Amino acid sequence: MGKGMDLHSRRRSELPHEQLVEIFSRLQILDYKGIRIRMVEHSGQKWMVFADVCKAIGYKNPNHQSKYLNAGEKCRLDIGLKNTLATCVSEPGLHFFTMLANKASATEFYKWTVSADAFTSSK
Repeated sequence: MGKGMDLHSRRRSELPHEQLVEIFSRLQILDYKGIRIRMVEHSGQKWMVFADVCKAIGYKNPNHQSKYLNAGEKCRLDIGLKNTLATCVSEPGLHFFTMLANKASATEFYKWTVSADAFTSSK
């Protein structure tokens, strides 16, 4: 296995068309002040891509910030990216993270997720 690769790494070109359609059908794109927030459904629960959340709040290093989340609040999911899985955060994890964040923009982002019903809205 190459450097930086994990057991779940793969190329889109190696996936069957049906699997790609299934991956992208679970993906929902939300807009927060012009920032694309990707959300994916997994095991009946919605998860936001943590890198998008961090960008919206103003953090530059999502890998560092994800260390503050509990194991049950984050997971790595296939959202169709080439050769990688995305770290995603659950609704409870997002609420915890925004309360913990040391940025005023975190409170504003949290209010947006609640007012937009981001986790309960359907496609």
